[in-house]
Amino acid sequence: TPEAGPEDRERAGKPKRHFSELPRSQQAALRCADGTFREWCYRKGCQQPSAAEPQKDWVPLWVRNVCRVESRKEFDTNREAGARWDELHYQFQQETNQMAEAR
Repeated sequence: TPEAGPEDRERAGKPKRHFSELPRSQQAALRCADGTFREWCYRKGCQQPSAAEPQKDWVPLWVRNVCRVESRKEFDTNREAGARWDELHYQFQQETNQMAEAR
């Protein structure tokens, strides 16, 4: 097997962070790529990809619209935007039975 490079060793040495410890912008990015979250967004009214625009990803745009931000970065820098993301994410977790157990 090839030897691990410096980046591999550095990555391996970092402890994995719990989802709730990630910046909200990163949480939103991860959720927008998650199939369960995407299906939930579609049920909530997010436009689905169409035959005319199959590559168009509406979920991140829908999340930004619902949370009234232009960029996910605002979830980390704007208290009200962060609270709107927290509420949307909490609603998703409740409605999909994904509430995390307290550690």
